[in-house]
Amino acid sequence: MHDQVTQSKGNADHSTARKANGGQPCRGRLSKGGNMSEREEQRAITLTLIDEKPISWNKMYAGLHWSKRKAEADRVHLAVRAVLDPACDTFENPVEITVRAYFKNQREQLDASNIAAKIYEDGLIGWLIKDDTPEYVRSMTTVSLLDRDNPRVEIEIKEVVNE
Repeated sequence: MHDQVTQSKGNADHSTARKANGGQPCRGRLSKGGNMSEREEQRAITLTLIDEKPISWNKMYAGLHWSKRKAEADRVHLAVRAVLDPACDTFENPVEITVRAYFKNQREQLDASNIAAKIYEDGLIGWLIKDDTPEYVRSMTTVSLLDRDNPRVEIEIKEVVNE
């Protein structure tokens, strides 16, 4: 099972987060297929931030005052943590993280390499991941897509098994 948690824009209350799969929060298992044993299955969780517009690396580091960078990082960390269930277990194994940004139009769409995914990753530390070092996070992928009707950021965290 793959858990997906969604939250409306601007609401940082854990009680408003809804589990899209109706199952136990943060306990999802996603099999890689074939004849795999229970220990070879991987846990996966997707967090969805509705109407989230990621900041670009260009904007983060091209003259943006440190206090504004910090304010943006704090805002994103709160948005990520708002969709997490407090009962969610930290991943014990290393993870792969994919940040998918869905933009309203091509004018607003960022290049995949220009999406500042690090601030979303940092929002997971101490909650779903222990740290963001290579011991805990094996890869970080960014994807830039269009969805005129439903702009959002999805953060998928997948456990790495059988390295």
